[in-house]
Amino acid sequence: MIAIAAFLLAAPAWGADPCGKHVVSETHADVVAAVEALAGAQQVDPAPVEDDGPNLLAVAETIHTLQRGGTDDREERRIVALLEELDPLPRAQVLRLIDQGRDKYDLRHMVYEDVDELGRRARLLQLLDEAGQALTDAGAHEIGVISDIDDTVAPLKGGARFPGAGALYQALERGQDGRGQDGDIHYVTARPALVMGDVRGRLDRAGVPQGTVDDGNLGEAIFRGQDGYEDEKVRDIERQLRLHPGQRFVLIGDDTQRDPEVYRRIVEAHPDRIAGVFIHQVEGGKPDTSRFPPVRFFFFDDYAQVAEVMAQRGLITKQAPANTSGPGRENRP
Repeated sequence: MIAIAAFLLAAPAWGADPCGKHVVSETHADVVAAVEALAGAQQVDPAPVEDDGPNLLAVAETIHTLQRGGTDDREERRIVALLEELDPLPRAQVLRLIDQGRDKYDLRHMVYEDVDELGRRARLLQLLDEAGQALTDAGAHEIGVISDIDDTVAPLKGGARFPGAGALYQALERGQDGRGQDGDIHYVTARPALVMGDVRGRLDRAGVPQGTVDDGNLGEAIFRGQDGYEDEKVRDIERQLRLHPGQRFVLIGDDTQRDPEVYRRIVEAHPDRIAGVFIHQVEGGKPDTSRFPPVRFFFFDDYAQVAEVMAQRGLITKQAPANTSGPGRENRP
């Protein structure tokens, strides 16, 4: 992934007051310190800070504040206006920041739940398209991750984590050159929120990075069963692709809850957007290579081997850590 620190021009720092609410630092010194600290954490060179540059962190926090609770007509207009005021590349960084939170107020929520008026929603999608095109023109897209949760990053039974999964997902977040920014991991699960429980806590216990979370619909689960799971998951992934135009993704799932079937439909519909499909084998058995061709699908038993494969394919660095051992299993005849 390519870090785009230059987008953080004059971005004031986010902090927290004693009540736990975010506040925005206003002094130029705070801005410089925040950018340098972020650059150090991300292992990138800090961008120069301009007094008259856009305050991207402040814009993202303002939008996040507008998203909380029900958004009325005025707040919808304000969200659109804030993004319209930015050039496409800085806008792309604000959109990334919106996806970096630990709550439900992410980019998906902003477009499809916070902004209800269809004309404004169409305008938001147009602004996203412009930002995506600017990233494409600059060669600045990072590889994204769309991942299942249960039995992919967190065991459904018997423990809190899979050995090596945390290291692998951290390597994916840091990307192809080890310098990538947060905000590229999107967890999509068919299980309803009522079933998932404390999903943020589960991700922490699994040792994987936080990301956006899109859970399932209880009605689909009750009335349509596995067919409902599959169709909804396809729709949710299609929506993530729409929200991140031009970005390519790896898809990671397991051999339960129809992840291979879901991902096959995505690959068939968007072959140029998918950099690879990786399936954790929980149930075992030999993969059906006629349905899931090896050129696209890689089935694995442990995270050390899939990390090696991802490194060979240039999805993570050659030095990315893998903390497990044991053979993986590719879907070969």
